[in-house]
Amino acid sequence: MRYKAVLFDLDNTLMKYDASENIAMKSAVEELGLTGHRGFSWAGYWEVFRRINTYYWENRADLHLDTGQMLRLSFGDTLSELGMDGSLAAPLADLYWRIFCRTCEFEVGAPELLAALHGKARLAIVSNGIGEAQRGRLAAGGVAHYFDAVVACDEVGCSKPDAAIFHLALERLGVDRKDALYVGDSLHFDFGGTRNAGIDFCYYCAGDEPVAGERKAGAAVGAGAAQRAAMAAGGGGSPAGTAVGGGAAQRVTEAAGGGGTSNDEDGAGGEMVGIQGDSASQPKFTVRHLCEIRDLLGV
Repeated sequence: MRYKAVLFDLDNTLMKYDASENIAMKSAVEELGLTGHRGFSWAGYWEVFRRINTYYWENRADLHLDTGQMLRLSFGDTLSELGMDGSLAAPLADLYWRIFCRTCEFEVGAPELLAALHGKARLAIVSNGIGEAQRGRLAAGGVAHYFDAVVACDEVGCSKPDAAIFHLALERLGVDRKDALYVGDSLHFDFGGTRNAGIDFCYYCAGDEPVAGERKAGAAVGAGAAQRAAMAAGGGGSPAGTAVGGGAAQRVTEAAGGGGTSNDEDGAGGEMVGIQGDSASQPKFTVRHLCEIRDLLGV
């Protein structure tokens, strides 16, 4: 196959972050009996928690907070605002984190893709998530042994879209940038980072909206409409989650600052698999399903 290494984002590329977060949060909250509080509602709880947690995540460096501190402050402020027992913040944070770190909800086709690539290319994770969580979830999903390197931002002191985190991953793999492909769901963090690092990018764009460069039933996809649709469908590559990563805020950031422009596509033909970009402003490939990457790479 053409590439010697395939690098992956984790959240919303190989694993469904929101599903993992929901499982961990509901399990922790229910185990500690918070759902029995008078007037408790999941909608209200999530609204307050996400707002507070986003603040702590975005300001974690200035506040010098580690993951545990972020979670305890987020849960503490949430419980206080909702009129609940603030003394439960620490046990709730600890329980949530333990459950989250062993919860794995795969994107469709992820295990099969990794199994097919194993032994044919060096594999790595490059993530803006927390290393402890990412490794724990890979182990929980039974796929940790496929990866030759896991590079997480909190462990290396840099994050996507900085080229440094990609260069570090390539160094650990012993592979030149020209021999590597990165797969991710974020136009800003993933595509922007690979452009900075000089690595080919495969945009995983799950959803029903048209994406840049894709022909649908012979119809042209205009540049502006395709780009807006791509940004809407692309979502944000959540860093190990809203509970430690402001997923909602990241999606807003993505929509405001994402990269990648599109060109009109004309001509006939049905749906294209593995659309290939034709300039540095486009992802090298765009896929809707992870299984399409196997076709692209011939595995």
